[in-house]
Amino acid sequence: MDERDQMQLSTFTRWCNEHLKDRGLRMTDMSQDFKNGVLLCHLLEIISGKTLPRFNKNPKMGMQESENCEQAITFIKSEGIKLVNIGGSDIKQGKTKLTMGLIWTLILRYEINKGDGDDSGGKNKLLAWVRSKIPEYDIKNFTSDWNDGRAINALNNAVVPGSCPNHAQLSGKNALSNATQGIETAERVLGVAPLIYPSEMVHPKVDEHAMMCYLAQFMDATPPKPHVSQNCSAHGDGLENGVAGRNARFAVSCPEDAPPPVVWVEGPVPVNPKDVKITDNGHGNYTVDYTPTVPGTYLVHVAVDGKEIPGSAFTVIVVPAHLRVFLGTGLASNTAQSLKNIETALDSGAILPIGGWKPLDCLEKKDRENMLNEQRGKVRAILLLIDEDATLSALQKAGEPDKLIELARSLGGRPPIRMPPSGGGGGGGGAGGKGKFCPECGAKAESSKFCMDCGARF
Repeated sequence: MDERDQMQLSTFTRWCNEHLKDRGLRMTDMSQDFKNGVLLCHLLEIISGKTLPRFNKNPKMGMQESENCEQAITFIKSEGIKLVNIGGSDIKQGKTKLTMGLIWTLILRYEINKGDGDDSGGKNKLLAWVRSKIPEYDIKNFTSDWNDGRAINALNNAVVPGSCPNHAQLSGKNALSNATQGIETAERVLGVAPLIYPSEMVHPKVDEHAMMCYLAQFMDATPPKPHVSQNCSAHGDGLENGVAGRNARFAVSCPEDAPPPVVWVEGPVPVNPKDVKITDNGHGNYTVDYTPTVPGTYLVHVAVDGKEIPGSAFTVIVVPAHLRVFLGTGLASNTAQSLKNIETALDSGAILPIGGWKPLDCLEKKDRENMLNEQRGKVRAILLLIDEDATLSALQKAGEPDKLIELARSLGGRPPIRMPPSGGGGGGGGAGGKGKFCPECGAKAESSKFCMDCGARF
C-alpha cells in the first residue's frame, strides 16, 4: 500500500469512526474490524437512518459473521447503490482494497451526494459548490489546489464570514501552518471533523478521495449555536477588589429565558455557597453578594446552565480591613517628620496625590501601571491605617502589612512611608534608634546610625 492509499485508508477510518461514535463504537483496522459484519451493519443504519433486518450483534461462529456481511451487502444494493467486484465473502476475508472501495461508495452516496440516488456526478457537484464559495481561488481539483493551505481558510471564511479574515494575506510558503489553522478553525467554528490532517493536506500526493470526503462536510455545516452562558455578563467592584470581612457585590445579566446563575467563590478561606446571596431583580438581571473573610486572592466563578460565562473565573484581590496603600509624589524631604496623618499630607501639599488618592492595592495591575506610567522612581507609597482601633505596631507583629509594603516598594521605586491616622498607634517620625522610626521612610529603626530599609543616615 503506497502513501496515497495509506492516506485514504486513514481518512476513511476516521469517517467511519465519526459516525460510529453515535453508538459508542469505534474501529482501528478497517479490514479486520469489519470482518464479522457487526460494525458495518451499525454504520449502515447510522448513515442511512434506516433499520437493517435483524443481524447478529455478537456472532460466535464464522457462519454468523458471514451472514452479517451478506446482510450488509444486500441492504446496500436495496438502496440502489451499484457494487462492483465485492461481496460479503470479501469483507469476511478482510480484503483491504475491496473494503476501502465499498466505504468510498458509501461516502459518495451518503456524504457527498447527501443520499441522492445519482452517484455519478458527485465530484462535479462538490467542485461546483466549492468554486461558488471561493471563486477567487479558481479551484480546479481536490489535490494540488489545496496544498498551500490557503483555500481551506478561504472556505471557512466563506461559510462563516470573519472566521478566517486573513486568508488572502497568508503566504503559500507557510503551507503546514496555514492548513493547521484552517482545519482547526473548521472544527471549532463549524464542527467539521478533521478527517484529514494538515500534514496530509499539504502532501504533494494528497489523495483526491480523502480530500473530497473531508470537504463534503462543509456543504451542510452550520455554526453551532452558542451556549446560553456565552450571552451572559457580570460586572461590579465585587469582581475586582474587596476588603476582608466586608460585603462584596456585583451584577449578572442574562437572557430572560436563561436559568439563574450559579456562583461559587474560591480563596484562602472559600466562601460557603450558602453565604453567597443571589437576588433576582427580574428580566435576567441579578445582584450577587458575598463576604470574603480573610485577605488574599479569590476566584469568583459564575456559571449559567452548567457552563461558566465569559471572563469567569474572576480574580479578586481582597485586602485587610484596616490597611490601604496610596501613592503620592514627595515634594518635601522631611515628610515623615512633619506629617502626622494622611489629612496633614493632603492639606500641607507636601505630598502630591497621584490618581486622586485611589487605593493602590485595590486596582488591577494594568490600572496600577497606568497610574505609575510617568511617575516611576519619583513616587512614595503611604501605608494608611483605616480603622482607629487597629494600631500599626499590632498589625506589624501580625505580619499583615508586609505584602502591601512590598507591592508599594516594587511599583513605586522608593520605600513606603508608614503613617497611622490621627489617634492611631504606631508612631509617625522622630530620630533613629531602637524603638524609633526613620524620618525619611517611616520604617522602624533597627540601628542608631542608619535606616535598614532606605539607607538614610541619622
